[in-house]
Amino acid sequence: MDKRVGYLLLLLASCTIFPSTCFPQFIMLGIKTGVGLSNGDCYMNGKLVPSPGTTGILTNFNGGVTLNLKIKERWFFHSEILFEDKGNRRVNHSFILIGNNVNGDSIPRTQVIRNHMFYLHFPQTVRFLIPLDRKEKNSIYFEAGPYFACYLISKDVVITTDSYSRTRNSDFHDMTETIGAEEFSRQRLDWGITAGLGYVLKLWKGQLDFNIKFDHMLQPFAKDLYLGSKAYQYVIATTIGYDFPVLQKAYK
Repeated sequence: MDKRVGYLLLLLASCTIFPSTCFPQFIMLGIKTGVGLSNGDCYMNGKLVPSPGTTGILTNFNGGVTLNLKIKERWFFHSEILFEDKGNRRVNHSFILIGNNVNGDSIPRTQVIRNHMFYLHFPQTVRFLIPLDRKEKNSIYFEAGPYFACYLISKDVVITTDSYSRTRNSDFHDMTETIGAEEFSRQRLDWGITAGLGYVLKLWKGQLDFNIKFDHMLQPFAKDLYLGSKAYQYVIATTIGYDFPVLQKAYK
């Protein structure tokens, strides 16, 4: 295992154990779901290089369970376990020959390729809460921290359109695992940074949590061993969740 990944896991374990043993004043568990926009960057020799075709934003989803642990007045440790979709959308324009004519008549063809990569995602952040009223019913917060994730499976959806066949769809699973296996290396473990802001509304016995976050990989998810290029993904997502108190004690 990469030493950097080992150090990150050790840091996350320390962050989890320290608050739970020293500041057990307030704990909430919750669920959340949302949609996101993801895309990718490709670097070669440290320089950003264009991807084939027209690269675009992919709409995806995420959802899972959350934990809020109060570590100090207005400070919280926030942990999540999510199922998250990352990837990108590409549009390729080309021409195809028709008939047996050597000179060949050609017709335009458009391919829309949606590359979905599914991860088990573990964001770990520290939140700072700012109350908007005296009763602290409404609050905003800022958060930042690391995340780590485990790659599960890929799915490519290809929509091809031309003058003759109109539109046809094709689905491929884990195609990236078998193409150029000797030159293409995929990383199963992903880690990076996450940051966000949100709004909390106390409702009934718990609280509603509206969040906007940004995730960016620091560990490339794929490397081309022949060309020396590295590919990264980033996600901007909005989520809504509800948290239930499971341990509550007045902070001193």
